[in-house]
Amino acid sequence: MFRFSDNFRRWKFRAKEYVFLSTQADRARVLATLLDREALNIAIDEGILQGDLTGGTFRQLRACFTGDPHRLEVYRQVHRRIQHPGEKLAAFIRKLRRLL
Repeated sequence: MFRFSDNFRRWKFRAKEYVFLSTQADRARVLATLLDREALNIAIDEGILQGDLTGGTFRQLRACFTGDPHRLEVYRQVHRRIQHPGEKLAAFIRKLRRLL
């Protein structure tokens, strides 16, 4: 399973074996099981798991996971932010937008 603290190159080497030994129809599902929750959310948001998976899929994943550390931190903050008791919805939405 890939986590953001992992070495992407090493993970890719192992993951490719599982993904490309699967049938084309199962590849996206297999790849999804090899990603942790945050990584899977990013892959889904970026549309990487849609369509046929190729060698270019891993280049796209690498760009998403290792490209901009600030982007990943913002992504984490947005997903961890919850609406606190008594906080109005409009205020909560404003705070989320400020993160972006």
